[in-house]
Amino acid sequence: YNATIFAYGQTGSGKTFTMDGLQYVLEERKVGKRTKRTHTVKIDQAQDVGIVFRCIDKIFEKIRLVEHEQEEGQDPNTDRVYSIKCSFLQIYNEHVHDLLAPLESRKKNKVGLK
Repeated sequence: YNATIFAYGQTGSGKTFTMDGLQYVLEERKVGKRTKRTHTVKIDQAQDVGIVFRCIDKIFEKIRLVEHEQEEGQDPNTDRVYSIKCSFLQIYNEHVHDLLAPLESRKKNKVGLK
């Protein structure tokens, strides 16, 4: 199976929050003469996660259920193999960013469109 979740809209309309459900807090601190700005994630409750994390959780929940049924002998297909691949991309100012890549590699490598 393949699936795509796409959010489109103007700045500030809630696309990022809908997708990941995380609240980003801008923190500023002085480092010498410069001000360093970092975004940290604030999670209040587990139910605050967005649609992407909820979908991933459901996929693994289903796999656990099927594996349990196999162990109990309720599912005769014991030779199943699961392969899950996930991309979490953001298009911002006409640049594509891989949000699952470490921050250092995001700065160095650009994601090409295929």
